[in-house]
Amino acid sequence: MNDYAMSDDLFRQRALEEDGCMITAVGAGLAKEMTFDGVNVSLNEEQRRFVQGKIQEGQFRSVNDLFQEPLRILESYDRLKTVQIRDLRARISDSISAVERVETSRRAAICRESDLAIARRGAEQESWIARAFPTARQGAEGRGS
Repeated sequence: MNDYAMSDDLFRQRALEEDGCMITAVGAGLAKEMTFDGVNVSLNEEQRRFVQGKIQEGQFRSVNDLFQEPLRILESYDRLKTVQIRDLRARISDSISAVERVETSRRAAICRESDLAIARRGAEQESWIARAFPTARQGAEGRGS
């Protein structure tokens, strides 16, 4: 009998202690398939030895405890991923808002420059008209008074 072998009675007792976990084995203590509340987990020989070793070392009390650990890690990973995605979306939104503010500011500056250019051009045109047609301007002023 190897280090991982146990009697069929002890095997059945352990299976019952696994909170409804039924372990199907080929020979005493050789777990091939584990069922957890209707979920089957198939292990190859190396994985089976690994699981049995972790339990015998005392790192886990049972197969159930051993499989709960990666599930806790997966849940933590999912929560972390959710937070990271939410933070990334917030940063993207902030970046888009910043670009929009810059674009709005840039458009406002262009409009101010355009308004100044139009005003300058209007003043230049009035000055040119006044120089080109001095009597027309004087006549218009005279009629307006």
